[in-house]
Amino acid sequence: MSSRLISEVGRRRFLASMAASASGLIIPMPMVHAQTSGATSASGPVLITPWIRIGTDETITLYMSQAEMGQGTRTGVAQILADELEADWSRIRLENAPVAAPYQITIRGFSSQFTAASSAITLLYGPLRMAGACARAMLIEAAASQWQVSRDQCQAREGAVLHEASGRRMSYGALAQAAAALPIPREPVLKSPAQFRYIGKPIHRLDTQAKSTGKAQFGIDVRIPGMLNAAIRHCPVMGGKIVGYNEASVKAMPGVRTVVQTEDALIVVANHYWQARAASQALRLDIEPGPQAATDSAALWQAMERASTGTGILVARSEGDASGALKAAAKVIEAEYRLPYLAHATLEPVNCTAEVTPDRCTIWAPTQSPGPLRMMLAGMLKLPLEAITIHVTYIGGGFGRKGQPDFVIQAVLASKAVRAPVKLIWSREEDTAHDFYRPAFLGRYRAGLDATGNLVGLTARIAAPSLLAQRNPRWLRQDKLDETTVEGTADMPYGISHLQVEGVNVEGPVRLGWLRSIGHGPNAFMLESFIDEIAHAGGKDPLALRRHLLKNDPRALAVLDAVARAAGWGKAMPKGRALGIAYHMYVGRADIYRTRSAQIAEVSFDDSGRLKVHDIHVAVDCGLVINPRLVEAQVQGSIGWGLSSALKGAISFTGGRVAQSNFNDYPLLSLAEMPRIHVQLIEGGGEPGGMGEGTVPSTAPAVANAIFALTGRRLRSSPLLAS
Repeated sequence: MSSRLISEVGRRRFLASMAASASGLIIPMPMVHAQTSGATSASGPVLITPWIRIGTDETITLYMSQAEMGQGTRTGVAQILADELEADWSRIRLENAPVAAPYQITIRGFSSQFTAASSAITLLYGPLRMAGACARAMLIEAAASQWQVSRDQCQAREGAVLHEASGRRMSYGALAQAAAALPIPREPVLKSPAQFRYIGKPIHRLDTQAKSTGKAQFGIDVRIPGMLNAAIRHCPVMGGKIVGYNEASVKAMPGVRTVVQTEDALIVVANHYWQARAASQALRLDIEPGPQAATDSAALWQAMERASTGTGILVARSEGDASGALKAAAKVIEAEYRLPYLAHATLEPVNCTAEVTPDRCTIWAPTQSPGPLRMMLAGMLKLPLEAITIHVTYIGGGFGRKGQPDFVIQAVLASKAVRAPVKLIWSREEDTAHDFYRPAFLGRYRAGLDATGNLVGLTARIAAPSLLAQRNPRWLRQDKLDETTVEGTADMPYGISHLQVEGVNVEGPVRLGWLRSIGHGPNAFMLESFIDEIAHAGGKDPLALRRHLLKNDPRALAVLDAVARAAGWGKAMPKGRALGIAYHMYVGRADIYRTRSAQIAEVSFDDSGRLKVHDIHVAVDCGLVINPRLVEAQVQGSIGWGLSSALKGAISFTGGRVAQSNFNDYPLLSLAEMPRIHVQLIEGGGEPGGMGEGTVPSTAPAVANAIFALTGRRLRSSPLLAS
């Protein structure tokens, strides 16, 4: 088991706590106080650990704490647990875990139940294997006791315990009651990789049937008796307030029950959704626009420019003497990069169904953060924590947006006001114009080359509105540096003797939030584009330069070499086509994993000047691969996401308002624009690393570098080819 999973609890202390627990299994940090509840009846299902329930019908139910939003996490988690348990895969069932301590994870000292930062497989791998091994050992012990043989003569296999000497076999269902009464093993023996039966196999997703038959319940599908429906209109100006509206005429519209007013929004509650939607569109808002009424994109960029040359420069990484190296260099090159604000644009708009009574609150929502949400609602409603129930549905695209609580709080306010269950759905226009946006980035890079074109020093200064200052100021460094502003550059893997990376926190009015790949996306675009510029200025091959800078990282070299072979790097290209390369090492939050990947994009332009991305080759080393089919799907989705953002994504502002409103002016990549994607998975060893975000960052620079190779034109901002 990884030492990082024990997190301040030594192995001996952990094992001792397991033995001493009166109520069951204690899972090591960051899983906190995961306890068994034991059997509830002489014939009913038995909860062996908080993650595993074995029924008399031999069904093995795994309780999943992590949200499923298309990434396949639940299948991967089930494979880990079922493998160590030696379960019969055909008997595996999944259910949502309750919001409770046994299902918490911890990142950077924050312990709760949430799905974010590509952390599920990485953080759960060790604890779930331990849980499965404990349950397996208990089942074997129960069988050995009944047979009055040594447990060493018994083995678990596909949902049963076998005694080969006598040919006896007992199923897990028959043994579960006796197993639950046994003490937790102090040191359960984990399987060796050679013994894995499910881990590493391309097992079909467990949610495929439910999704293909329409049985899977997403948040937007929820229906409960007596439910009303709601739509919302926010104040269109950042920081503004709604001070009045055409109340009488809206409340007189068909089906309208009431209008609930908050400081910055109006929630229209009606019998049916389209009645609520029509009434919300009929609202004529009187607003106090506030101090941001004149804010536009030009002003926001000017603020970033001023900040990047001001006094608030913070050093994120310093090695050698970068300033001196540049002064002594034979040649100095520099470049400025600009990346815009981005929206999440999830296909399922944010929504929530809430039922609030005087003594309870029940939520059905596509939320990524049920743990923090439960605590927030308990405080808001002045109810005990156990009075808050949250049902996490399937999520139709999260990307960080559905970790925010705003839409849930609004549904709760509406339900409380009408004393009935209410389902609130934001329209696409509200979703686009009132998102928590990925920050814009401004990066200034300088590099010094010697007389033979070798890189001798590099500096990077990156300015962005501070995400952490808004979302979680405690995560700012002591000097107030926001790591999300510089991640992907400050932790670059390149061996550069003289290096200085600086970050600048920019104050601004735009509401910010986590978005898939966070700071890695923009920083990888800037850094990998600039590495290509360095290669061109020094007369070096872009692949050869990266290999030289990564010469001390054999796993990185393996990834680069694999993708170069697959794409035919260095071979003559057909007329009108060119290749571009990019490499990225994604360092997970709090360094919980490192995923290495490289991409090579092949591009051309048609006769009308339209860009065509034909193929993208990608090689990935994410450590141990739990399910290669899921990882390949994640890579394909990541590249589509990254390409969509690179070619089309941009949020702009005018008059204090978001200029975009829907997919017509915030478009996504179409199927016809999707390139062929060729994925190679490289087993680099170690425990599994995150894949939800790891290959997003290198798509945009690979395409931009291919465009330069074809046209000689450097693109230093996105959307690419927008100007």
